[in-house]
Amino acid sequence: MSWKSTDHLGATLTELQLVKQTELEQCLASLDPNHRGVSDLLQELQRRNIITSYQYSRLNKGESEGLVLGKY
Repeated sequence: MSWKSTDHLGATLTELQLVKQTELEQCLASLDPNHRGVSDLLQELQRRNIITSYQYSRLNKGESEGLVLGKY
């Protein structure tokens, strides 16, 4: 899957419960409006330790499968 926009990525991250809506909003607000692409958002989420480097790598490739552990 390729992320169409930061909104598309954000919706997926909150749906998967990888990121809280407030965290997403704070990260988006901190980005330069001229540099507010998907990779910029992912870098900011990783910089704030909201996502791991593994999650960053997978998400940056457009992959979201297998990032969340199920109930066990």
